[in-house]
Amino acid sequence: MSLTSKSIRLILEIKDPNIIFSQDAEVEEIQGANAMVLSAVLKSQPERCPNCGFTSKIVRYGFVRSCVLAPCYSYRPTYLKLSRQRYRCDLCRSVFHCETDYVQPNSNISTPSTTDDFI
Repeated sequence: MSLTSKSIRLILEIKDPNIIFSQDAEVEEIQGANAMVLSAVLKSQPERCPNCGFTSKIVRYGFVRSCVLAPCYSYRPTYLKLSRQRYRCDLCRSVFHCETDYVQPNSNISTPSTTDDFI
């Protein structure tokens, strides 16, 4: 039985609507333990380049994939394999990727919501 996107968001306390679940949950062995693994894609168009500030020359530049430790579900470790859209600014040649409040920059641990206002 597969989980729906809404139930996955509720279980993992995800508020960001730009995180799109791409396939069903799977059980994989990670670091010697059977873990629940969910696959998702983060796509959001940035407003401007974080380096130079221009908006007109931003192009898609592939994906970067990370394995994020999420809150445990059904007494087993839970991971979110998150593919983030990368972008490149043609003016300054900087490369950056989408950010979300669910995972802090340069981190592989999720930051679940502390309030119940996401439903």
